[in-house]
Amino acid sequence: MSKEAFIAAHEELIDEFMEAWDDAHPDATVEEWRIAEAKAYDLTADAAYERMRDNLADAIDWSMEFAADEREQRKAIISRERKI
Repeated sequence: MSKEAFIAAHEELIDEFMEAWDDAHPDATVEEWRIAEAKAYDLTADAAYERMRDNLADAIDWSMEFAADEREQRKAIISRERKI
């Protein structure tokens, strides 16, 4: 698996965690925020692997659909050219 894909997924989860935490703790100090962010890093590590896998699967699905659409478009062009 790609290290970059894991890091991206982990960062997504940390951002989501911190947004929710920030909403629940609007008066938190900078130090409390830093502690929460460190906890978010640990708490989201396992879920990041699942997110990465889902993101990669979505990218593969999109690529396959795009390739299928491209093939259909080429077939349609060839079919029209044969009629001309």
